[in-house]
Amino acid sequence: MSARTSSYALATVAILGATPAVAAEGFKMPSGDIVCTVQEPDTNLLGELRCDTRNFRPTKDRPPKDCPLGWGDAYSIGRTGKSERICHGDTIMHEDVMVLPYGMTWQHGPYTCRSQPSGLTCFNAQGHGFSLSKALQRLF
Repeated sequence: MSARTSSYALATVAILGATPAVAAEGFKMPSGDIVCTVQEPDTNLLGELRCDTRNFRPTKDRPPKDCPLGWGDAYSIGRTGKSERICHGDTIMHEDVMVLPYGMTWQHGPYTCRSQPSGLTCFNAQGHGFSLSKALQRLF
């Protein structure tokens, strides 16, 4: 796996009437320990989905030698291709996104994420993605 350094913009929450709507750009788990956003690139193409975690056990994988920054708590998948842990010097952990209740599914472009009390699973249209929980973080 190659390390990439990335920076991501904060997502916003859309409100329609009195009912909050899931922002197309992202969500957080009810626990607050996982936040996911879609980085919109400068073009009209949909960017990558990134999910950051907090209060999770450290990953057993060692950081790549070319990653002097944060490692093991941020995950990314693109429109196509496999998911990966990313080398990062920033975070997307913030409170400005909508909560994705347990048992609900979030979809945006090629991305689908399912929120469960046991953790979060996200994948792209090719079926590549990750499952994140405090006990295990798995790429597939």
